Amino acid sequence: MKKVQSIGVVVFNGDAVLLVRSGPTASHFEGKNGLPSGKVERDETNEEAAVRELSEETGLITSIEDLHPIKTFTATIEQKQGPVTFVWHTFLCTKYEGTLSSSKETTPYWVKIGELSKIKNLLPNIETAVELAKSVTPSGFTTRFARMH
Repeated sequence: MKKVQSIGVVVFNGDAVLLVRSGPTASHFEGKNGLPSGKVERDETNEEAAVRELSEETGLITSIEDLHPIKTFTATIEQKQGPVTFVWHTFLCTKYEGTLSSSKETTPYWVKIGELSKIKNLLPNIETAVELAKSVTPSGFTTRFARMH
């Protein structure tokens, strides 16, 4: 089975983490919840894909300099066209600007980190990526995640 290169972005706002819920036009089944994520396009780096997908799925803008690698996961996920194996490169976003806005495929929302385990239809590896992201501390970076305005 072919492996699809993809990215996921962890974004914190105080004690909350950003999730997206898939809608009827998404490749996932409707109602799945996960991090802002997507496929890496041809001639695109993982970091460029992360910046693009965060903007497309949430309306938030960041830069490559504000992305910090977390971990790469592999998971097979059932999608509308059948099972797909994803190689999922995750990043922590430490600075962003903008206002949350839905796309044609997803609706973004904040959830308290402590409530994450209660979210129904959560995609694989989300809780682990969030836990690992909490330990990623770039030089000079504190747990206060700056929002650019």
